[in-house]
Amino acid sequence: MKQRCCRQHRIGEVCGAKLVDMDNVTRVDEDCKICQEIIVKQRRLQKERDNIARWSREGERFAASLEKARREEKLIMQQIEELRLRRPSVIVKLNWEARGTIATPSPGIPGYHGV
Repeated sequence: MKQRCCRQHRIGEVCGAKLVDMDNVTRVDEDCKICQEIIVKQRRLQKERDNIARWSREGERFAASLEKARREEKLIMQQIEELRLRRPSVIVKLNWEARGTIATPSPGIPGYHGV
């Protein structure tokens, strides 16, 4: 008799659950591509904030540049948040919360902090 996933509607359908064998997962000390993009955008955000602070001290001299930098700052913050939500560890945590369980650090996963 076929086994059925608890999230599967009928036998024979695919539920879409991704099962991971933690014994065969390779760990690396590098940041993932999404984390690298977040780091780049954080540097860009800091640059915009520095520009805003510098131009604010100048008064009305750089009003157009100041307005553009503030718009750019908001855009970069939104992009960082979107990237943060795409990180695999955040997706796993959100899936656990959606199921009504709390994601706790697994002793078999070094470096996993639930986020």
